[in-house]
Amino acid sequence: MRISDDLSMAILETAREFFGNSCRVILFGSRVHDHLRGGDIDLLIESDLDISEAVQKRWKFLARLCMRFGERSYDVVLTQNAQLDSRAVVQQALAFGVVL
Repeated sequence: MRISDDLSMAILETAREFFGNSCRVILFGSRVHDHLRGGDIDLLIESDLDISEAVQKRWKFLARLCMRFGERSYDVVLTQNAQLDSRAVVQQALAFGVVL
């Protein structure tokens, strides 16, 4: 996994702050693979929030991360139930991602 432990913990803590303590955060994409370089930080966030509320909170979540770690490229996918979400990106995250 190519993010620091500090960043991993900060992502999880910040996600819980905005999406609730029961949210699940999965890192997926190129940052999961140690042999690759660069790339944005792809996150799947699963929460109980209504999707419109979650979308509003996503921007606050991203702003908080940027304040703590400087501007980085984050790609955040939101879902209420990853197991039932048929979008390819969600299924990819479930299959190959790492739960933070």
